[in-house]
Amino acid sequence: IIERCLKYYIAASGDGCWAIADANGIDLADVYEWNPTLNGNCSGLWPAYAYCVKEPASSGSGSEPIEPPGPTQEGITASCKKYPLVKSGEGCWGIQQEYGIPDYATFVKWNPALGSDCQNLWPSYAVCVGV
Repeated sequence: IIERCLKYYIAASGDGCWAIADANGIDLADVYEWNPTLNGNCSGLWPAYAYCVKEPASSGSGSEPIEPPGPTQEGITASCKKYPLVKSGEGCWGIQQEYGIPDYATFVKWNPALGSDCQNLWPSYAVCVGV
């Protein structure tokens, strides 16, 4: 997925890249460009994963809000610029490492509902990993 995607689509079982493009009013070429994991032929499409369906304007101010790819927990920072969906079995430490978050205090500042020891990290919910 491109770095500053503005809108995500969660693929459902049976979805194809054409259907995703049509449902979001975009060209199939854009779906492939914004989602390199699709391999240019839709072979990398998986149900329950998020795919970019709106690229930011290259000349914009960057202040347009970015939509998370799924539900979020209460209190998530409004200035979030990057949201992955939590996968089953993932933990806070692994997410911090993957996205270069310096410490748990920063991660929980952006996602206060996680709690003091990450007890509220919920699969299929989006978390903030960058502001």
